[in-house]
Amino acid sequence: MMRGEPIRSDDLSALATDALRPDCKQSATPELDSRPPQLRGERKQCYFTIDFEDFLHDFQRARGIRAPRQGPEALTAGYEIIDNFAQDALSGARLTFFVTGQVARDYPDIVRRIAADGHEIGCHYYEHDQIRDHDPPTFRRNLERAVDVLSAASGQPVKGFRAPDFSIDARCAHWAYKVLSEVFVYDSSHVSTHHDGAPHHPQLRRFADSELHEFAIYWRPLTPGLGVRVVGGTYLRLLPAKLVTSLLDEAWEKGFVPQVYLHPYDLLADYEQWSTYSDLSDLPQPARLYWWVRQHQWHSVGNRGVMRKLRHVYQKFVHPGPLGHALERDAQPCGPVKPSVEPPTPARRPQ
Repeated sequence: MMRGEPIRSDDLSALATDALRPDCKQSATPELDSRPPQLRGERKQCYFTIDFEDFLHDFQRARGIRAPRQGPEALTAGYEIIDNFAQDALSGARLTFFVTGQVARDYPDIVRRIAADGHEIGCHYYEHDQIRDHDPPTFRRNLERAVDVLSAASGQPVKGFRAPDFSIDARCAHWAYKVLSEVFVYDSSHVSTHHDGAPHHPQLRRFADSELHEFAIYWRPLTPGLGVRVVGGTYLRLLPAKLVTSLLDEAWEKGFVPQVYLHPYDLLADYEQWSTYSDLSDLPQPARLYWWVRQHQWHSVGNRGVMRKLRHVYQKFVHPGPLGHALERDAQPCGPVKPSVEPPTPARRPQ
């Protein structure tokens, strides 16, 4: 298959199969020291990943606004903050950016720049839609559309996926992961209270004719129906820095591959992707007022403290690089697909 051509399911299956050949994985696997990192004088690992989406467009589209505004300038500003942090605080290590197809379609130069800077481009679906609201044919069609525009803009094979709002749950998990295994090499959509397989390795979901590496996200229960996704977005903006690192430590001790996940809007503190009251004029008055006020959750609550918390985290943890690089290590088989334990987010936005 030539890059930029329409993607067929057999092409995608072949891509995933080739990328997971046992000889490729084994040849790059180093001899591992089984002692905990702290006993080897090393920092624990914690990946830093980005869900790269146009919040202004997505927020208005999800509310039913007929002509959503777009915010490419805010995306560029957010990217520059992220890349500068990687250069200064992560020794120049590269990240994984899970990018929506809409961003690659409407602003391909931004995606091209991210890829040219050496970062990995993953897929964050075509639009920022909920996977649980779609059926398998729609899901596959949107994945293929997204991969087409992402690979064309980045010049990279697109190997990884993360669902918007981690929206693969009991209503769709029984078919969604199988479809993903036929399109991608790895996924980071699963939210769980426990880690299946070898500690600190991605899990491996096996299907009859495909497989999928899984970088699960730790869900820390607090009370029935309430908990913390460890850790990113609103959770990271609201929680104290010491509690953030404590939760990441807990995720590590439970065997997860810990991650900090953020969005461009988490790092912007001057309302760069704010929807004005007139932007929401298509909505009935009560909903218009509610959503206009509700935006503060994403634009002003804790945003100015994010960089300080990131520096605190990565003084204790080390970011190893893009998630795709971890696939050089052996992944261990996990059990049957288990649904996310987190209830759906009422706001239908990343938390």
